[in-house]
Amino acid sequence: MVARDGVGFVTRVVVRRPSDAAAASGDVLVEPLHPAGDMAAAWPRLGTVLVRSGWSWVGVTQDVAGLAALRAAHPERCAALDIPEAGLGFDIVAQAVRWLRSGGLPDLRLDHLFMSGASYTGTFQRVFLGEGFHAAARRPGGEPAVEGYLILISSGGFRLGGYHPLSAASGVVPGGDPRRTIQPRDVPVIELLSEGEAETNRSSRRPDSDEPGDRYRLYEVPGACHMSPGERGTLGRLPDPVEEPSDFPLYALAGAALANLRAWAVDGVAPPRAPRIELLDDRDAGPHGAAPEALPPARDEHGNARGGVRTPHLDVPVATYSPRSTLAVDDARVGPPGRRPVALGELIGSMRRFPPDRLRALYGTPERYLADYRAGVDALVANRWVLPPDAEQMVADAAGVTF
Repeated sequence: MVARDGVGFVTRVVVRRPSDAAAASGDVLVEPLHPAGDMAAAWPRLGTVLVRSGWSWVGVTQDVAGLAALRAAHPERCAALDIPEAGLGFDIVAQAVRWLRSGGLPDLRLDHLFMSGASYTGTFQRVFLGEGFHAAARRPGGEPAVEGYLILISSGGFRLGGYHPLSAASGVVPGGDPRRTIQPRDVPVIELLSEGEAETNRSSRRPDSDEPGDRYRLYEVPGACHMSPGERGTLGRLPDPVEEPSDFPLYALAGAALANLRAWAVDGVAPPRAPRIELLDDRDAGPHGAAPEALPPARDEHGNARGGVRTPHLDVPVATYSPRSTLAVDDARVGPPGRRPVALGELIGSMRRFPPDRLRALYGTPERYLADYRAGVDALVANRWVLPPDAEQMVADAAGVTF
């Protein structure tokens, strides 16, 4: 339902593309930019595979808070930009993808257009799909402007952040509302969640589907976290946890998920399936996040979550992984310095390495461990969970494990 017509805005798009036009693949990823500093939340997780594969990337400023941050940093350059009210971003991005499809950037090779975002902008896509913006964003022939969606680290069941209000006057969509679950659409949708999001996701789960009008996958990844200073390709400088930062390679699974999304949309090749993380009904049965809807995962003998997308980080483990951590606080604005949980610790993952005697009991030698790890990575590549260049990086990182 349209509340008001004719609300004007002035936004910007940021384009990253191959410097050699001949190297451009024609695949384009559009990303609604995050209100926190107008940052690209998906780019740190997907940028390596985009550059490697000749994709182009288009970021769209769409949020009032993101624009405010831009103006504060670049007042003269951004003086003409104007997003007059919260919630207009969905219309802005819908207009942007139609503009792109109509040749709005004539020097941009655009054969196929996809959308992604992470965290807040992962949720943005859920609302974009659920509230009719995808359906309205069409090419002149009626085909969808966006051919597929990759929703990263965003749980529809998370009541505070799984489904954004449409405007400042709108209320929060209640937990269990069907809009929080991806409904059948005319393009494929893949959701990739870390263990932390999976803890709140039970109410918005649905079966995977290969039906022509309902192509859908949900991937819940045990051991993975929302973000980590220890993972390659994540967001800039993060606070250090008291524990060791997680090194779980969610970036590798994200890159393969994008490649699989394209193959599904363009070539009709369906991606792999995986079970969900095993969640316990009793909130007191184990550690879990602070959200009231969070449930603890069932854990194996190493303390790692069961079920979900399996990786050698958990099946050939050298550590216990947690999607959260305790942060060391040294800032008078938030209280006296010290080591204690703060809100950001819910999002930053950590790990607890096994002592050498335990590693020797499990694997005997580092060489045997690395051989087992490599076999697990080879299986990921064979089953299209990880792309070969990222697999090689994973093995190189694992080679640093010592007993």
